[in-house]
Amino acid sequence: MLWCSYASVFCHCSRGCGFLTELDIKPISSSSTVFGHRVSDLQEDVEIEDGLIAGTLKYVDTGALPDAWGAGNFIALDLSDNDFSGLTSVRIGLRPSYGNGLVEIINDPDKNGAFKITDAEKQKFVVMQSDGSITTVKKYDLSGLVLETE
Repeated sequence: MLWCSYASVFCHCSRGCGFLTELDIKPISSSSTVFGHRVSDLQEDVEIEDGLIAGTLKYVDTGALPDAWGAGNFIALDLSDNDFSGLTSVRIGLRPSYGNGLVEIINDPDKNGAFKITDAEKQKFVVMQSDGSITTVKKYDLSGLVLETE
């Protein structure tokens, strides 16, 4: 398996391994609900452009997310508009991370999730995809996020 870890979603290694189609990531609609939380109660004005995620994450201290991960700031992201055919793995998550890090979503029916942001300056949102022979990694900068406090 060829491995490329590059700031771009495309594999630009000197081995000439090609590239995988970029996966589209977007904020979950503010009117939607994730893990029992209305997205508008988690975040506002979240935008993703040129590898930067920006917006405001509200402080959440009650409900399923803080019960599982502790009170704090959560971002709700969606990859459901992508064509996953031809891919053998799509893992998403935060690095460094509270918990397990990257989670496999290739068989997840919703292809979305909520992620606890503890340090927007140091953490990156990571999308790792593979077709079985090529693996690419895209890291999104979270420094554009404002984390509200209690």
